[in-house]
Amino acid sequence: MTKENDSTFSAVISGLISGKNQITISAKDASVNSNVTDSVFTIIYDPTMNDTGKPVITCPKAVRDTLLVNTASTTIELLCTDSSGIDKVTCTMGTSVIPVTAGSGNVYSVAVSGLTAGANTFVVTATDKAAKPNSESKTIVVMYDPTATDVTGPVIKLSNPSQDRSKVAQASVKLVVVCKDDNGIGAVNYTFGTANGAMVKDNDSTYSVSLANLVKGDNQITILATDASSKKNASDTVFTIVYDPTMNDNAAPVITLKAPEKDSAKVSSKSITIEVVCTDSSGIDTVTCKMGTTDVPVVKGAGDVYSVSVTTLAVGENTFTFTATDKASTKHSESKAVTVICDPSMTDNVPPTVTIKNPQNADQRVLADSITIQIDCSDENSISSVNATRSGEALSGITNTGSLYSVKVTGLRAGKSDTINFKVVDNSSKKNTKDFSVILRYNRKPVAATLSLPADGGTGVAKKPTFTWTDGTDPDGDVVTYTLRYGTSEAALNKTVPNLTSKTTTLATALSGEKEYYWQVVTYTAVNGDSAVSKVASFTTVEDAPVITVEPTTQSVDLGSKATFSVTATGLNLKYQWYKGTTAISGATLATYTISAVTASDDGSTYYCIVSNGGGQVKTSAASLIVKYGVTYNANANDVTGTVPTDNNKYVQGATVTVATGTPARDGYTFAGWKIGGSGTLYNAGEQFPMGTGNVTLQAQWTLIPTYSVTYDGNGNDGGTVPSDTRKYTQGASVTVASGTPTRDGYTFTGWKIGGSGTVYKAGDKFTMGTDNVTLQAQWDALPTFSVTYDANGGSGDVPSHSKKFPANTNVTLLTGSLTKTAFVFDGWSRDKQYKANDVPVTSVTIGNADLVLYARWIVKDYDGNKYDAVTIGSQTWLVQNLKTTRLRNGGTINNAITSEQWVWRGDQELPAFCWPNNSVTQGQTYGALYNWYVATTSNLAPAGWHVPTNEEYEQLIAYADKDCKVLLATSEHSDANNRTGFTAIATPIRLQSGEFSDAVTGVGSYMMWSSDPGVWYFWLQVSSAWLPAQMWNYTTKSYGYPIRLIKD
Repeated sequence: MTKENDSTFSAVISGLISGKNQITISAKDASVNSNVTDSVFTIIYDPTMNDTGKPVITCPKAVRDTLLVNTASTTIELLCTDSSGIDKVTCTMGTSVIPVTAGSGNVYSVAVSGLTAGANTFVVTATDKAAKPNSESKTIVVMYDPTATDVTGPVIKLSNPSQDRSKVAQASVKLVVVCKDDNGIGAVNYTFGTANGAMVKDNDSTYSVSLANLVKGDNQITILATDASSKKNASDTVFTIVYDPTMNDNAAPVITLKAPEKDSAKVSSKSITIEVVCTDSSGIDTVTCKMGTTDVPVVKGAGDVYSVSVTTLAVGENTFTFTATDKASTKHSESKAVTVICDPSMTDNVPPTVTIKNPQNADQRVLADSITIQIDCSDENSISSVNATRSGEALSGITNTGSLYSVKVTGLRAGKSDTINFKVVDNSSKKNTKDFSVILRYNRKPVAATLSLPADGGTGVAKKPTFTWTDGTDPDGDVVTYTLRYGTSEAALNKTVPNLTSKTTTLATALSGEKEYYWQVVTYTAVNGDSAVSKVASFTTVEDAPVITVEPTTQSVDLGSKATFSVTATGLNLKYQWYKGTTAISGATLATYTISAVTASDDGSTYYCIVSNGGGQVKTSAASLIVKYGVTYNANANDVTGTVPTDNNKYVQGATVTVATGTPARDGYTFAGWKIGGSGTLYNAGEQFPMGTGNVTLQAQWTLIPTYSVTYDGNGNDGGTVPSDTRKYTQGASVTVASGTPTRDGYTFTGWKIGGSGTVYKAGDKFTMGTDNVTLQAQWDALPTFSVTYDANGGSGDVPSHSKKFPANTNVTLLTGSLTKTAFVFDGWSRDKQYKANDVPVTSVTIGNADLVLYARWIVKDYDGNKYDAVTIGSQTWLVQNLKTTRLRNGGTINNAITSEQWVWRGDQELPAFCWPNNSVTQGQTYGALYNWYVATTSNLAPAGWHVPTNEEYEQLIAYADKDCKVLLATSEHSDANNRTGFTAIATPIRLQSGEFSDAVTGVGSYMMWSSDPGVWYFWLQVSSAWLPAQMWNYTTKSYGYPIRLIKD
């Protein structure tokens, strides 16, 4: 390589191939080791980078791009060439995309179908393989003439009769057919046997002929129709008419019963044969029979006799339905029902079977005066009736569930027997009868005793307790005896006192003390050996008397302190009661008694306790309470300095107290000595007094030295800080004026004056205190003020206003008010009447030396918060910027199709999609978003009061601009653009149906925006070296990505 300087080397490389070219560089250093380093670099050679030429599209078989065909399907052959080669070729017909097939060389073919008569327009677009792809489109018109290929004969349809192979009852018929052809009908002829000729034309498509002498069965007629085309295409069709003279037979068959001789015959067997006679003038075709819903086989006998035989007759009525159908073409049918009654009971001589179910036996003792008797009655022919009597009188209310019959008997006699006689009749023809008797003996059990004493759970019961109870009787008056059972557990009542005849007894042997016992009583009666056991009750016997083991002792405590007396005793269930002197103390019922705070009245008192239980009580010895008192020194002020004495000694009543030595001091006062409780005798240090019956507080006594205060008056201030001075000054003291920053709207603070007059004092100045309190009053000089007013700027509603004016350099917080403007959003205030949507609103101002007017800002805002300016053009109001929203007015998300695959797929699925130009959010802020047609036609895309323009609205804009693009373009777009309308159109990238982006070129090319009309229209401003008129255009697909500009409703 050639050395250019100390470190730069170069080489000219030629013969690069298209695509990647690898170059290996080997560098060797100048060291003794001659170290070598290799690096491989890749250069990509793309000869298409300078290709700006568009592909060339020709249709070799077309004449002036028009192709003539005579079928609704054809193939368009194209020749597409370009120096960089062809990347892809697409074809559209209106909004439909037609597949393109690449052939050999530069030949491409498009298979089209469904052509309509006349011109069919296709747009073919070819894109080359240049680094920056170039595209060219050509319009091919396919003219379709369908009449040149008519080789089809007319269509023939039968009208009367309504369908082929129709039946007729007469030997003549009028045949009517309908013949149709796109080119009209030339002639219609018929052939019927040896007869033939032209059919009569009844109207444009209906032809008829009257035919006679039909033969019974099938009759074939051939229809030949010729169309009116030049080729005279013909069609023929054969129809069949069936002549059936039996169609007039309207009589149904006649059915008569032969055996048995009459309907509803009775039989005792479950087998029978039934015979019927069926006749009809057209003959009998079929005879069927059903027994209920079951089919029964029918046997054809001699002549017109038909029979059925069954062996499964049900008891009761059995209905057989015979149905006969004749042989007429109309198939008339007749049905006849035959009833046979099966009664097997005709030979029954056995009475019903009866068994007792309740009570258990037919002769039974019962415990209540009423009972429901239940008997089971069965018979092979079922039960007809069940009746019952008592003492010759019938019982009512007999019910049954299946074979179980029930009757309730009440008013049974205690100690007596009652007999109930049943008569059961079966359901046979002979009504066989069964008599059945039930004897009831009503005798009740004794009533259990109710325990009275000892009470259940009772305590302190005597060791020889007396037991009493109630109840324990026999309701029928039988003699009863009692047995007392007792013991130490409910499960072990193993002690008894039997054969008691009264309801009380006392134990002769003592029970253990302080122990729980259980007891119950059993009532016996000799009749039926019945007994009744009471519930179990418990009681506890009385305990032993208590014994004192530790006596209470005398207590000596300070006044207000706690004093506690206690006693210790042995025994169970102990109770305590303390006494002061001879009076019981309320609530003092524990082993200890505490006085929470002793008083002087407690001094010298005596206390004792009585301890008791169920076994007796015992009294303790008495204990005394001695109270001690203290002495406290009180400074009698919060600002006392020096030493205040203390006394930690305690004194009994009458003891001598010596006043302690101290040196208390207080600013502005002279110490004079001590007084007990602040009154009475004045004591000095070393003096004595006797202790009384309470704590003593010695309170310091002070003589006041006169002082004066200083107060600051803001004198109308409405802000800032007014100082305060809490100090007191004696006469002649020096007072320093405090620091403070009071403020007053519209005024300047100048200082302080004593009482509002005289010398003006500033912070830090001094003056001498006199013989009275001093008030320093703030002094003010007035300032000039200015107003702040608000202009609704086209809005309506409540325009805010300030209640005052403001001094210069005042920071004013702005008001909002409640303004509205149709289709616009209030966005704060502006100093200028004209503003931009993205200007920052004014929220506060510092007023100068003049009045200020603020103007309401009205903008358009989408769901994402993007702001837009608006401009009025003629009678229309347009947004000045392209739409940027990613959401619908209701918050719904518009899908962001980033990749080409996503964009193509959503277009193929006819789904809304948007993207940012070149997938750049930054470009989106300049150009707005790109949307497919499905977004443009969404009803809730625009903010309230706005919508996507229609073709008519764009046409109105074009008319206002006189189709002059220069008045609609932003001045930055072209040197000749003046944007006189304020529409401010800018060149934007667009997205192709394939998902690729086509970049914007300022000043040339197309400026496209979607219309909301269904024909896939868009607004088109064309700019080139020669200005072309603004216009609407619809040669596009719904999957293109264009900007959207909104217009006000």
